[in-house]
Amino acid sequence: MEHPAVQAMTEDDVKRVRDKGSMTVIGSGIPKPIRTFEESAFPEYIMAAIRRCGFQSPTPIQQQGWPMALSGRAMIGVAQTGSGKTLAFLLPSIVHINAQPLLK
Repeated sequence: MEHPAVQAMTEDDVKRVRDKGSMTVIGSGIPKPIRTFEESAFPEYIMAAIRRCGFQSPTPIQQQGWPMALSGRAMIGVAQTGSGKTLAFLLPSIVHINAQPLLK
């Protein structure tokens, strides 16, 4: 579910975020990037962990990667070491795993 602040972003806003983060996106129907952790729409248990870790803001790979992964899209993310790639893939994976029915 897209955060209302993200829904309200214009194409110029999206371009500014992507330009600032040196993001290159290829494809059609690519979700808009987020700018803050709050715009990620992660469940509270994820948000609490982010706050406990003291992260200030999402990195560019997270800004664009989370909306893509949370929407169920396939993606390839390329970024430097230390850029936040692991969390860009891991946190949406946790959300998707926790949304699955429990095994009996």
